[in-house]
Amino acid sequence: MSVYAIKRKKGTVYRYRFMIDGQMIQSEIYDDKQQCKNDEIKAKARILSGTYTEPSNKTVQELYKEYCTLNPVRYHSQVGRNTVLKNMAASSLAEMKISKVKSIHIEKFIHFLRSNNLKESTMRTYLNILFGFFNWLTKHEIIGHNPTTPIDLPPEKIPPKTVLTLEEYLYRLKIIKEDYYPLYSVVLLMGMFGLRCGEACGINVDGDFDFDNNTLTVSRQYNNVEHGARICALKTSTSERTIPIIDFALPLVKEHIHYVKKQFMRGNLPMPDDRTIPFCVSEKGGRMRPIRAAFYWKKIEKAHNWKHVRLYNLRHTFATICRDAGINIDIIADFLGHADPNTTKKIYAQKTVLQFKSASEKLDNLFKNA
Repeated sequence: MSVYAIKRKKGTVYRYRFMIDGQMIQSEIYDDKQQCKNDEIKAKARILSGTYTEPSNKTVQELYKEYCTLNPVRYHSQVGRNTVLKNMAASSLAEMKISKVKSIHIEKFIHFLRSNNLKESTMRTYLNILFGFFNWLTKHEIIGHNPTTPIDLPPEKIPPKTVLTLEEYLYRLKIIKEDYYPLYSVVLLMGMFGLRCGEACGINVDGDFDFDNNTLTVSRQYNNVEHGARICALKTSTSERTIPIIDFALPLVKEHIHYVKKQFMRGNLPMPDDRTIPFCVSEKGGRMRPIRAAFYWKKIEKAHNWKHVRLYNLRHTFATICRDAGINIDIIADFLGHADPNTTKKIYAQKTVLQFKSASEKLDNLFKNA
């Protein structure tokens, strides 16, 4: 082995250097001696197989832009990536050579984020983006040692979500139907079917509802993008699903479809260019945008002095009501379009007093029968 130690004030670091076929190969600095030895073996093997490449002399910023280009994400996620790049530039991390970046520089970047008084959840999002970038560099062997490896992210704290009881939800649905009817359809689909706001706005009057089998098929969403909003694919492949329409919701859905069709037939609302009638219609006749739905939800909350609950949390409300009804968590996950039921259990389906009361009654009956 040709690994040698370099003593410094803050501790000993390591580097390998060897000559092979008349070529001098020298590595970057390592904090871990064993990692340095392992990478030396890999480097020699790649030279012998003809797949060795010199450590990149590009800056963090140059490689970060390549990473973003090769790994495209949705618009809102790209906004987060751009913010991370701005923070790296402000903390001088962006201009560093990628081969010179060490764990100490990542720790300094974390300290820089903390000095900006960011929320813990926001800072964690930024660090996840940064760690993903360095994991990608390591996976593609652009760098030999991942500087984020010895750094642990703070444990994620998931606060309990504010949800509505069944009575609160039905009361709000009634008031919204009377005060601002265009929002009614969105609240109906989110609270009784567990749809995301974008999924609710993407539902059509014809084609998505099957009244022979009393089901609703979710196959698209209407989401905000860089230049407005448009119909796009669902969040994940498992989000495409078919949901049963309960008997209680059936007349509400049919009544709203009849109302919407009548408005278009009478010319009260302009017919869309594609001749497709949306289930969630704005006051001007177009498809309701999620951002507008959230705006009117907040406006009605303030007008009636209701406790603040995010519009998105109607999904959490739906999941919690399903738990209260005793529905299996795997079935609830299918309703919500989750690939992993643990996501449903951990984040969406909140434990309520009703569930504990039901459990205690079952336990009480068990003891009485014994």
